Amino acid sequence: MSFAKENKPLSERSAALLAAREARVLSWALLARLIFLAIVIVLTVLQILELIPPGVIAQGPDDAAPMLAINLVTGAAALLLYRLARRGQHLGKVGLGAVAIDVTVLALLPLIWLDTLPGLRDYPQGLVKGDLFSIALLLIIINTITLVPLYPVLMTGGAIVVLGVVAAYGLSRPDLVFTGSYLTHFSTPALNLGILYIRGIIIVLAGAFLSILAFSARRTIRQTVELEVANLELKERQTEMVLAGRMAALDGMVSGIAH
Repeated sequence: MSFAKENKPLSERSAALLAAREARVLSWALLARLIFLAIVIVLTVLQILELIPPGVIAQGPDDAAPMLAINLVTGAAALLLYRLARRGQHLGKVGLGAVAIDVTVLALLPLIWLDTLPGLRDYPQGLVKGDLFSIALLLIIINTITLVPLYPVLMTGGAIVVLGVVAAYGLSRPDLVFTGSYLTHFSTPALNLGILYIRGIIIVLAGAFLSILAFSARRTIRQTVELEVANLELKERQTEMVLAGRMAALDGMVSGIAH
């Protein structure tokens, strides 16, 4: 019943008001990306200038320049999408474009850290242990701000694919050491498979919960918009009735004077 109500066509005025609300929250999500990217760019520049130690943003000095390039390109794309969202233009394409950017960046980070193009270096344990996991969670949360359930769903699916590929590659390396101790997992290069499985489950559950939250919030906003429009139309009808009554009284008065 509620699903059918959610998909009930909106009036033209309600659709325009809902689009304005969607443009606002979408611009907030893009602004959050821009702030995050600005911080990362500044930290990357500081690392290139050797003002902060390696590992804060990039794994090493060879990774800092590609990271800076990706962040600058991503920032430019996010700024363009932000301007479109502020104007209320192509909101569906803007939202999907933002998700595509997020998934692409998440997929490119392992390639930079693994130095794939010149040839694989020592495999960084942080990839499997949690770096990408934390970034994926952040991107899912940012996509939930848009209040469009499709976006966190797509981001969760993309994150699972990227994390699955990275984990499969990492676990296939014969030089990795595995442990059954959580303490050893966090204090040494050894990996605990249980923790990896738990993180995958957390990503799926977080994506599902945040998607449901976005759906519920969007439905509430839709109902609020419909109520606002109904109240506005009621006030307009009341105003028209008052004016009509005054005009009728004025006509009666004029007719009486003429008679």
